Amino acid sequence: MGDFSLMTNYSPRSIYPSYHTAYDNMDVMERFVDPDFTVHRAMARISGELVRRLADALVLPYDSRKYGPSLSAFLQATEEDFGSRLINQDISIDALRLAVYNYIAAAEGFQDRTQAIDKKDPIQVRRLNDQMVQVNTAFIDIHQPHHLNKHVLYSPSGCATNTSAAFPGIVRTMCDGPVNEEGWEEVKKQVAAITSTIQSAADVISDVDSILGSS
Repeated sequence: MGDFSLMTNYSPRSIYPSYHTAYDNMDVMERFVDPDFTVHRAMARISGELVRRLADALVLPYDSRKYGPSLSAFLQATEEDFGSRLINQDISIDALRLAVYNYIAAAEGFQDRTQAIDKKDPIQVRRLNDQMVQVNTAFIDIHQPHHLNKHVLYSPSGCATNTSAAFPGIVRTMCDGPVNEEGWEEVKKQVAAITSTIQSAADVISDVDSILGSS
């Protein structure tokens, strides 16, 4: 989980009325949902073409900077929705803020190096491609409670009473308000986990040569 993925839908809704019911069978599919499997065929062709383009690309067509706006938005929502309550409990988000800034800066540098890459050098190409794949995996926190939703940015918070656009893990632990020291300890752990995850993602796309002291 955490590597490149794609959701292909024909319509804004991903399900239909008979979805996962006793009526969800081949007869209903052929007669009502997708006669002649036209949509299925189109989605298969699109997915196949995307896979082919990725497989044929010398350098993966990936822009790690696109995480930046989401990170900034999550950070801003966290500060606005929970900042004062966190401060009152001596829970600092300074390190989280720094991790977000570090990722944005690292992504800008990584994009510059991608543009300047010597495509005839297989070592450079392999290194950049590996970093592109690994940066997505870096945003996965295996310690998140849900067995499927492990992404620190794009997982549902699971909180029905709080619609904050802050980091999902923080929203989940702040859901309905922690009522005791144990609850606040979980919030503190979540802030630390998110901070570490974002910083790890920044480290993944940092300039390896500069870290090693190479020219």
